[in-house]
Amino acid sequence: MHRVGIDGRCLFSGQRTGVTRVLWNLLDHLFREEHGIDFLLYLSDHQASARLPEVWRGVRKRVLPSRFLSQKRLWENLVLPPALRGDSIDVFVSPNYVLPLGISTASILFIYDISYAVHPEWFPSLRSSYVRFLSGRGAKRATRIVTISDFCREEIRRHYGVPAEKIERIYCASDPRFFEKVPEEEIRRVRRKYAIDGEYILYVGSLHPRRQIPELLAAVAGSGREGALDRTLVLVGHNNYCPRISISELIRKGGAQSAATYLDFVPEEDLLPLYAGCDIVAYISRYEGFGLPVVEGMACGKPVVTSNNGALREVAGDGAVLVDPTNVAEIRGAFQRLINDRTYYEEIRRKGFQRCQEFSWAKSADGFLAIIREVLREES
Repeated sequence: MHRVGIDGRCLFSGQRTGVTRVLWNLLDHLFREEHGIDFLLYLSDHQASARLPEVWRGVRKRVLPSRFLSQKRLWENLVLPPALRGDSIDVFVSPNYVLPLGISTASILFIYDISYAVHPEWFPSLRSSYVRFLSGRGAKRATRIVTISDFCREEIRRHYGVPAEKIERIYCASDPRFFEKVPEEEIRRVRRKYAIDGEYILYVGSLHPRRQIPELLAAVAGSGREGALDRTLVLVGHNNYCPRISISELIRKGGAQSAATYLDFVPEEDLLPLYAGCDIVAYISRYEGFGLPVVEGMACGKPVVTSNNGALREVAGDGAVLVDPTNVAEIRGAFQRLINDRTYYEEIRRKGFQRCQEFSWAKSADGFLAIIREVLREES
């Protein structure tokens, strides 16, 4: 039986952000059936108590000691490679941008975007340099690269100089629970918890220089004769600005003190009610690999306003309102039309709901399995 190793640390690292959501949903669909492959999910020893879902089949947990190498980069470069050799792994799957040094087996490397290479100024210099070096190096060494949009496939080919046939695209999808109806009492509970009054526009994602938070604030707050929109902007996500800035100060400078609320990262059980309770989902960015909040908003039956560029345009199709992410007037105009024109609102909402159903984790898991089998055949 072939043996496939997967770095699974992010699955049990606490907060489920973008990369974790992608890997969890892929594996959750993959492992619900036996495939005649022995899957080993590698974790560090501080995750030893993590329990795999009972419905997962054909996968085993493999806990490796950290010893003095608790720093995750040291663990993946010094602890993991010898363990893969000792376990006779046929294919190793790295789900998080980099291929560790010392990996000699066939490998599948996930690269979700290369913003760190195209715009290093958006990231802390040490982290950006590390990811740029090992991601670029790994892209050339990996047997296959998996990415999440055609836009990113072309970016990787162009910037890293790897053949297009080596790069596979697997789309993301909304978590199935986003299609479920959320009870009104849950929506009210979350509104009370976060002191949200009235209708609101929701942004979900780390707060980052590429995500146009000042433009969003300006569009909602307005200025002079325009005045504020009849909506609050609710921002959900970690502050990942570099260099670090104060979000409350950003809101104050944007004149949006009464028009914006920053919640930071929220528990998983609060996220869906926040989506369900909003009026509009906004995800404005200059550079993305996919844009999960776009399809999550669509699945919740909300109209989405997003950027008219790159992967966001590819993912949204005709199911969202597309705007220039640098144009405040255009962003504000999109919000105003959705607020004032109910027919248009329902049209975008309906098109978005149809569009998000074109993306499926089951289909993506099948595609991932096909890539694994293809690499196994090539290495046999």
